Amino acid sequence: MIAGLVVLAVLAFGGYFWVKQHQRASLASVETKITDDELAKNVSCVKRADNGSVWWCAGLVGTKGACWIVHVPVMGDMKVKDGRSRCKQVASLAATVRSGA
Repeated sequence: MIAGLVVLAVLAFGGYFWVKQHQRASLASVETKITDDELAKNVSCVKRADNGSVWWCAGLVGTKGACWIVHVPVMGDMKVKDGRSRCKQVASLAATVRSGA
């Protein structure tokens, strides 16, 4: 019984560590997702969570600058949402959004 609890505790800790620390997406995969799904060019992204679960991206759609937030769940596809003015908080992204204005 005690051995079973120890094994369960180790599995729980390992699962927690994997979820929190596992690199969920690479920069290249996030930029490709935005380029393909949003038909954007000159896409650049910055990681907003150490484990790659949240990214902010900026790029050009036509001649207009745009900003997106990408959430990467532990299992499943990346979710892309409108980033509105969040890109203004990161100098490199703000420059991309402004260049399309």
